[in-house]
Amino acid sequence: MPPDESLWWDRKRGFEDYEHAGFPDERTPSVLVIEMLDANHYLSGIGWRDSYPSDYRSIFDSLSQQRIDTLQAVFRGESEFVESAPCRTLFS
Repeated sequence: MPPDESLWWDRKRGFEDYEHAGFPDERTPSVLVIEMLDANHYLSGIGWRDSYPSDYRSIFDSLSQQRIDTLQAVFRGESEFVESAPCRTLFS
């Protein structure tokens, strides 16, 4: 990923050189990075895996309905973003 691209990552570790873009509240970033621990949280809440809870209030610290709907859309294939394989060499 070229350094002039923007990215969204809640944790932001190791990506200090890249411009951070708020998602989905601000402009759309070039790349989304999400750890599966967090993705499963947004996709399942306290329910079954990939149960896609529809009410953000049932997901701890979800912040807003817009955030949940937008993140879930990525994994449902309803977003301009495409899910790709995880990278295990981020910090090598």
